[in-house]
Amino acid sequence: MNKASFIKKYFKICDDKCVCLLCPINCETKYAISTNFKTLTAHLLNNHKANINIEEYNEICKISKYKNNSLIVECTKDQEKEYTNNIANLIIQNMLPFNIVESKSFRTLLSGINKSYTVPNRKTIKNYIENIWLNERDKKKKELNDNVSKIALTIDLWTSLNNISFLGISYHYIDNNWSLRYGVLDILELNYPHTAENINLCLMKCINEYKIDNKIIAVVSDNAANMINNGTLLKVKLLNEYNNIIYPIGCSCHIINLCINEGFKIKNNEIDKLRLIVIKLRSSPLLLDKIKKLVEENEENYYCPKIDNVTRWNSTYTMIKDILKMKKTLNDLQEIDITEIEWKIYESYHKILKQFNNAVLILEGSEYPTISLTYTVIEILKQYLNQQIKKDSFKDVLIPMLDKLNKYYNDYKEIYKITSFLDPSQKTVNIQKNEISIIKKIYMRYKKEIIVINKNSDNDDSSNENIFTKNTISKNEFNDYKKKNIEETDNILEWWKIYETKYPTLSKIARDFLCVPASSAPVERIFSSSGNIVTAKRNRLDEESIRILTALNSWQKEELK
Repeated sequence: MNKASFIKKYFKICDDKCVCLLCPINCETKYAISTNFKTLTAHLLNNHKANINIEEYNEICKISKYKNNSLIVECTKDQEKEYTNNIANLIIQNMLPFNIVESKSFRTLLSGINKSYTVPNRKTIKNYIENIWLNERDKKKKELNDNVSKIALTIDLWTSLNNISFLGISYHYIDNNWSLRYGVLDILELNYPHTAENINLCLMKCINEYKIDNKIIAVVSDNAANMINNGTLLKVKLLNEYNNIIYPIGCSCHIINLCINEGFKIKNNEIDKLRLIVIKLRSSPLLLDKIKKLVEENEENYYCPKIDNVTRWNSTYTMIKDILKMKKTLNDLQEIDITEIEWKIYESYHKILKQFNNAVLILEGSEYPTISLTYTVIEILKQYLNQQIKKDSFKDVLIPMLDKLNKYYNDYKEIYKITSFLDPSQKTVNIQKNEISIIKKIYMRYKKEIIVINKNSDNDDSSNENIFTKNTISKNEFNDYKKKNIEETDNILEWWKIYETKYPTLSKIARDFLCVPASSAPVERIFSSSGNIVTAKRNRLDEESIRILTALNSWQKEELK
């Protein structure tokens, strides 16, 4: 019997009141129509126990008990597990401290929901979350190993507020349905000093734990010497021990930022002056208050100016952009002196740096393949810089930028060209004969591997042959694809999904290579989450808890997409 049926059997609605059918006619006990089930059930048990069907009574007793003369719904084991699991998810998804479960207000809240539920203490909920992590990690291991395509990793270093250094690792692959998948693989404590050897030991620990030694296609990191050397060590190790060829790649957004820093490395009076102005504004509440009032009068938007930072991508662009948006207001401010010539210089810098900002916005994406776009984006930037230099515009700034861009472009040119070829909308753009031969070698290596796999699988049973699939496969797929007209497509993964049968070898190469991110932005986002876990008020969290909470937060976000 459900709640509604039970109530209808013993109560009726009379004059907008809920009246008990077992009470005397002249009884004054009446309830509001909105009275909850617990209150009505308590009335029956208190006053009419003898008149209730014994089976129904037993059913009520199974779900009810008294405490301080109040009816309490007993928690079943499944309900207790559900409540505890919900608390754990609340902590994981909202970066809450473990000791929230010992907060008086939190316990009062849960008591209002169900008085019979015993809220776990801090240690219990921490252990419960650790068990969730162990189970989820096993699922992640299975997920990565069951998928047939290669996996790209992005790595970065981070030091928490409590001075623990970590190596963050994210994974990226294209699943069997041609969808791009990514998330946190692990975040491990990194011993000092942060040499390439120590980074490599930490990274190999993660790779071995997940058993993906032979599945890695690339490792993307910033361009610091220790990271670059780690890439070289990893490349040699995986080739020697697992015969696995990988590509260490420098983050393209980091390269762009290095180019900008190189351009402004020399003495730049205008930028130096602007930094001093921003510092002056940010350190004076009085000036900021004046700006807010003037902004309203001038019908401009208020932007709290931000000082640029050499490690933050496009921060010089952001600083100039925000100042330009308040040009009229700042001209009206007596404490700030920016000449018209300087404003023109800032506008010119803004125009140049906007192109770099646009490039970063394209290459830091995580919902679509980005590595195949890198070659085209860098070529467009190079052409733009050359055009500006020819105009004799800010040569002292632009020439160092272009030189730096060419240096890093040549370091990673091969992977950029390979992945550009795998994009049907730009496969033949500026690709030279010697570069085609490199791609052809990769194609032949994959083709041999596929032939071996097919021979092993079809050895004993020729009845598996599918004549329809066989007839749709291109006989010389590499040349056919190369000669095929360039096709504009908004989704290259969807394109490869459609042509997977026609180009079986090339589609496998595409699945392996197109998962590689152009930047290390995905792993840097991990540390944004970690920064919310370790705060000034919560700075005693141990490294294992940081690791667990960061990974679970990422995995649950992925599931909620």
